[in-house]
Amino acid sequence: MREKNKLESLLDCQATPSLIRRLVWAGVLPSQKFIRALVLCRDNSLLTRYGLQFLLLASLLYAISGFILFLYAKWSEIPFSVKISSTLSLILLFSVLAWFQGLETRRGRIYLFISSFLVGPLLILIDRYYQTTDYSWSSFALWSILILPWTVISRSMLLYTFWLFLFNLVIFLWGYQVAFPCSYIAWPEFFSLLAVVNGIILAVREILVCFFKQGWLDKEISRLLPLIISLCFGIFPLIGYILGIKGSSVLDCGLIFFLLLTLASVVYFRVFPNLSALICLISSVCTLFLVFWFYQYITSMPYWYILFIFVLVIFGFSSSLVLKLKNMTKS
Repeated sequence: MREKNKLESLLDCQATPSLIRRLVWAGVLPSQKFIRALVLCRDNSLLTRYGLQFLLLASLLYAISGFILFLYAKWSEIPFSVKISSTLSLILLFSVLAWFQGLETRRGRIYLFISSFLVGPLLILIDRYYQTTDYSWSSFALWSILILPWTVISRSMLLYTFWLFLFNLVIFLWGYQVAFPCSYIAWPEFFSLLAVVNGIILAVREILVCFFKQGWLDKEISRLLPLIISLCFGIFPLIGYILGIKGSSVLDCGLIFFLLLTLASVVYFRVFPNLSALICLISSVCTLFLVFWFYQYITSMPYWYILFIFVLVIFGFSSSLVLKLKNMTKS
């Protein structure tokens, strides 16, 4: 039975010279047909299928590297008008290519991603030349606002991921350049704010998928990405409190993290059962307890074994919860 399954898996593969040799050796293909089969599938070899693409990619990277080094050496000598016009031309070129290629195709989405990426250097060039503001976060904020319609129109997970990281970078730069120097907010509350913002993004994603049937967002990465970012930002102040970092407060940040964790657990256990999301939630709690245990063990806290047993209980309960959800999903 095992050999039969192995043979069926071979027959499902694309014919290649190595596969032909294995079929002849297994007795499926007559030996007198061996040469003819090799001739028919000679173009399906790994080198023939991907060799030219690899060489094209290597040559493209080589040309781009040379162009970047040239710009680095002659950047100060290039007039500002040439820089702006060149960047605008590239944005227009890749936008037109994306339009003609079709936003539903992979190439069209890649072209649109390149256009979205070039918007940032254009805004930075304008900001550096005219000195419109003393803070760079405003340029990144305008960048994220301008490419948001392209992200929605393209329905591309690549652009969605890029926009999400860019949006978090905007908030982080705002905190570093404005909020912290002006004492608007302390750093623990700021990271909790980032966690709440990403939680809101996750909630908007669930609403769009559930009520507005946005199928392009109905992918695992679109859910896990904001969830993981929110958990990381939420757990960071608590880890700072455990390690004794100055300025970290446990009450407000712990309450916000507990609320986010509770809401996400209810949603992904009852409303939208999802095993991967629950694993992320459980991992965040286990990470928090493990950091606490390791730090107390390193500082020679007595009765560390009680904490170790407590962590084992958390892992055991989490494992049983995951198995229960897995059985629920199957049924």
